[in-house]
Order: sequence, then C-alpha cells, then structure tokens
Amino acid sequence: MASLWPYALAGVALAIPLAASAKRSDAAVPDVPLTERRRKMRCAFSATGLGDDWLRFFEQTAKRESDFSPRAWNKNSGERAASVRLNDRVGVVDGIDFASGAWGFGSKGLFQFLGAVVAVRGGQLRFPREWTNPNMGFDPGTSMAAALDYATGLMGWQNFAGTWASLSVGWGNPSKMGNASSLASAAKKMEDRAAKLGWPRGWAGHRVPAVRRLTQSEMASLAHTATSYWEGC
Repeated sequence: MASLWPYALAGVALAIPLAASAKRSDAAVPDVPLTERRRKMRCAFSATGLGDDWLRFFEQTAKRESDFSPRAWNKNSGERAASVRLNDRVGVVDGIDFASGAWGFGSKGLFQFLGAVVAVRGGQLRFPREWTNPNMGFDPGTSMAAALDYATGLMGWQNFAGTWASLSVGWGNPSKMGNASSLASAAKKMEDRAAKLGWPRGWAGHRVPAVRRLTQSEMASLAHTATSYWEGC
C-alpha cells in the first residue's frame, strides 16, 4: 500500500529529545545478515534518536508480531471479534465512529495494533487526527510512532516493574506487568528472539531508560520522518 504520508521528509532530522540519553547500549552486536525488511525497520527506527537498547526491544517485538512486515495483517475471526469488542467500547470520539465496521479488522502492521486501541486513550483522541484511518496500521512510520507511544504509556502504569521484560508483558497484557511468573516467561522468550537476531543475552531484567511521551504534533513528525526513512532505505 502507498504511504499514508504523501510528502516525504527525506534528509530532515527529527529534533525531538526523546530520552535522557541516546547512547548505544551494546558496543558490539554479532554479525547477523539483515533481511531487507529488518534493514528498513532499522532505518525507520533511526528517526527516533533512541539507542541500541530500544532498537533491540523494538526488533524482537517486530520479529514476534510481524516478522518486520508493515503489511502483516492478522484477520482471523478471533482477532476481528476482539477488535469489534474493543472498538465498540471506545465508541464515538471527537466525531469519529470507532465502533463502525471499518474498524473491526484485527491486528495490522509492524507491531500488530488493534484499530481504535492505538488512537484513543482515556476517552480522548490520543493520536494526530490524520491517523484516524483504518489503514493507518500499514504505514511503517505510523507503526513506529504508535509503538513508541504505546511503550511510553505502559511505563506510566502503576504496576510497571521498570524492566524490558515488564514492558514486553505489557504489550499483550498490561495487567500482568508486575506478575513474577509472567516476567520470567517473557524474559526468556524475548531474549531467545533477540539472540536469533544477533543480540547478546542478559538484558531482559535491565531497567528501561526513561523516555518522555510525545505530543500529537511530535508523533506526526516522527511518523512522517520514519516512513520517509523506511522508503528511502
């Protein structure tokens, strides 16, 4: 599908201080051949300005969710039913009918988000209004910006344990981010995935570096830039 962002920002740096430090956390990553889609995702990720610790987390997440494909679409009956239930709960927000049939499509994109769940927080439109398109999940830059927003949102939950394993658990079930057995299981699985991608083990229990949550305009800028980087990579 064509990008949702018709005008590219190639070569334009995103001047947003996302984290207290963007230092590379792993000095050396074993040499594993990059697939074309993984290479493109790395290009898109570079728009965030974040370091290797965040890259590692996003890579193992995208590997699990979509195998680095922005066109991934889980549209089985269970996914569609879950999408409809969640979107019905969201209802109409800022004049947008998220309960309409167009949003009952299951999970889409690099990080497999469910429709309105990525657009609405606390009964209010969280994302830029131009993102409120059922096909937004197929745009790689939108997926990247949405993933970062979702991650920083999870870090604000009371039961967030502060580690990468806790963040991974929250990706699927935020209520279990502090559950010891869930954390142990997630830690092994995410390190297994990351190791196959060439990352060293022993990091799932490390603390997640602080990242501030982006504003709507900053999310839009990041999405534009990340999609441009993906397409130009």
